[in-house]
Amino acid sequence: MADNFNFKVEIEFNQTGPKIMAAVERAFKACASELDGRFDEAIKGSHWDWPRETRRGLPGNTVGQKAKAWGEGKGNAVGSPRNIVDSGDLASRKMMNVSGLSAEWSWGIDYAAAVHDGAIIHPWGNDAYYVELPARPWTTAVLEGGVGNYSGPQYNFADEMQKKVGQFLK
Repeated sequence: MADNFNFKVEIEFNQTGPKIMAAVERAFKACASELDGRFDEAIKGSHWDWPRETRRGLPGNTVGQKAKAWGEGKGNAVGSPRNIVDSGDLASRKMMNVSGLSAEWSWGIDYAAAVHDGAIIHPWGNDAYYVELPARPWTTAVLEGGVGNYSGPQYNFADEMQKKVGQFLK
């Protein structure tokens, strides 16, 4: 399986004075906080196309029990568009190292990179059967837009920074 997923936003700013620098740092922290919420909304909202029906909430504690339940059609059928939260763990992210003009996020579950970047997996440990997971790059979708299967809002970090710096300098 893939790995956890880390993402960092950092800006460079040539300080021209302490008042301006303080406003820029304050604006950055406010924008990072807003972006944090936008990432959560992109993950939890039903914004993503999905190529097939999936079953969530399968009963059982082992892979074998869940595979059997899946084969029997148990669980909740989920179609498209949908969110990208299956078990709820993907929504558990950490926003860390918010200092100066840098912020870093970490989605510390072992399949976060596979969800973000896409992957080919062998469900239930069956090497003869594979499933392609489409990429659902929530960070790119929120910051840059243009992700074909994302229907949620975009966050223009540069525009928001400019607005907030102006507000904080008043």
